Amino acid sequence: MAHLGDLLREEGLEVFLASDHAGARRLLEETAGDPSILILDLADTEGVFGLLEGFRSSGAQRATRILGLLDADAAGALATRALEAGVHDFIRRPLVADVVRARLRSQLHTARQLKELQSEAEDLIQLLALTRRLASTLDVGSLLYDLVARLAESLGASRVSLVLIDESRRMGMVMAASDDQRIHDLEIALSDYPEIEEVLQRRLPLIVDEVAEHPVLLPVRERLIEKGIGSLALFPLVFEDQVTGVLFLRMERAHALTRRDRFFAEMVAEATAVALRNARLFEHMRDESKRVAAQRLRAERKIAGLERYADLYEHVREGILLIDEVGTIGSANPSARKILSAYGQLEGRRLPALGYENEDHDRLQILADSVSKGLAAGPIEVSVRGPGEEPRCLSVSGSPLSGGGAVLSFRDVTEERRVESELRTTTEFLQNLIDSSADAIVAADRRGRILLWNAAAERITGWRSEEVVGGKMHVSAIYPDDGAREVMRMLRGPEHGGPGRLESIRVDLLSKDGERIPVSLSAAVLREDGEEVATMGIFTDLRERLRIERKLSKAQDKLLRTEKQAMIAELAGTAAHELNQPLTSVMGYAELLKRRIPEDDPNHRAVDIIFRESERMAEIVRKIGRITRYETKTYIGNTRIVDLDRAVERPMGTGVILDEEEDELDDAEGTGTVTP
Repeated sequence: MAHLGDLLREEGLEVFLASDHAGARRLLEETAGDPSILILDLADTEGVFGLLEGFRSSGAQRATRILGLLDADAAGALATRALEAGVHDFIRRPLVADVVRARLRSQLHTARQLKELQSEAEDLIQLLALTRRLASTLDVGSLLYDLVARLAESLGASRVSLVLIDESRRMGMVMAASDDQRIHDLEIALSDYPEIEEVLQRRLPLIVDEVAEHPVLLPVRERLIEKGIGSLALFPLVFEDQVTGVLFLRMERAHALTRRDRFFAEMVAEATAVALRNARLFEHMRDESKRVAAQRLRAERKIAGLERYADLYEHVREGILLIDEVGTIGSANPSARKILSAYGQLEGRRLPALGYENEDHDRLQILADSVSKGLAAGPIEVSVRGPGEEPRCLSVSGSPLSGGGAVLSFRDVTEERRVESELRTTTEFLQNLIDSSADAIVAADRRGRILLWNAAAERITGWRSEEVVGGKMHVSAIYPDDGAREVMRMLRGPEHGGPGRLESIRVDLLSKDGERIPVSLSAAVLREDGEEVATMGIFTDLRERLRIERKLSKAQDKLLRTEKQAMIAELAGTAAHELNQPLTSVMGYAELLKRRIPEDDPNHRAVDIIFRESERMAEIVRKIGRITRYETKTYIGNTRIVDLDRAVERPMGTGVILDEEEDELDDAEGTGTVTP
């Protein structure tokens, strides 16, 4: 183990030694989440497999790769049992430095890949949770504090604050801060924060890895250093090309945000901008509804004594205009005067003159022409000047009157259209989020009709979204055989995460051309008001991962073949050495007898045969000593023996020599060369 520790340190790895299994468990818990390699000596079987079972059940292996240390003569059953218990690879004694390094690098690479995939999944889960939170409440106070607190925890920032901008006053308003829930509606002067002014001017994120070196912070550098601030990151909240606020991250030490951290923060900033806009719209609509209700109450009291026809005209919520045959306004009810208050006196105005743009003038003129001909027209949508000169959107309809002229009714739909735009933006954002996922995301209704098929699903299966969505293909068609029924059975059962949840399992998908695609599937049942409405699955393509595993398996097979050849060569060398000495003695004495016995003596022929057969045996021993590879031939029946002539064809070297290009596993199988 000491030699193995030296090899690990040569690779730049930090080595922790545990004297017992409890110590190994503690070390893993202390390094939980970090890519690591656990090396277990399988010669000490007592408690090893209990330890492995504990790791597997607790999930501690997620970023940990386990190597088993085997003796050279360890039984295959022990290796099989270790693989089933969770061991990922083996190292055999005696240790070969290059082999150990290759195994370590391979397992570390795999551990880092698993850690990266786990981190990306965690980011998506957090982003989805924040998006749901933003979409599920309009309680701005608790919403913003919850958002900055989660962001600070996720990115390891000492403080995250959300600042809304009032550029007209050159002021900012701190709406929430992660380190103090009491902070809200705190005004700050933008002139004291050159970093915020830089973001407002450029409309781009500002990342400051080291406060002491960034030129933008020169006016406030000393103050920031005194406060113990080492780095900053600011992300603008942009909506409709306007910077409405800033997400402000502070770190106590100099720190460079990773690409993952920056992407996550930018996504949170975009979602926050949309959510704040929706919350403001809601508050505005609520206040407007209260104001309209109050005005209507006053109007009702004012006209309570008017005649019945006047009551209807004055009380209706929609604006009403009476126009003559040429489109001149003759009368307007209170609602119309209110909506069109920017125009002042309405009576005597031409209807087309109310339009905000030329195209609005044209639409109103066409409407007036239609009703003047006795035709009902509309509804159409036009823009007019609102009370503050800003454009307002009206939905206008017209009907002709039997006595001449026409009546027009309209209502203000400005806020409805703005809310529709906000909802459309939010929907597009969520759709972009789904389409940007590296994993396939598929949803189907209770009848199996596919509702969602993202870009990754198209890439993995070859099916285009328009070919499958909308009832064009049943979800069972993407599974081979009866795979869809089996997935639904597991999804509704308790074995894989509980009813309605299916945690990661290995299944096959069918591509458009019939290829079986190995994937990892996680799924869930979607409900509305407690009723099941759909199912959703996330598929991770495993082809690349399996390809890597196959390469590793080939490398292991190749190493086993090389070890087998080395063993055969060593055995041959030993046999040749041990046989050579007695054979030399036999040949020497046979030659001595042959010289002493006359040729006419009957024993001379027997001694000559002994001498010639000894020479033949010596040649066989020399061939055995030159064996460099394992080649066999048929002997009697199905019996196979070593083919000495083919086994000694290669030139002799020293020791076992592996192919230099070990990673080119698709090449022909390499062989080793040996000499005694």
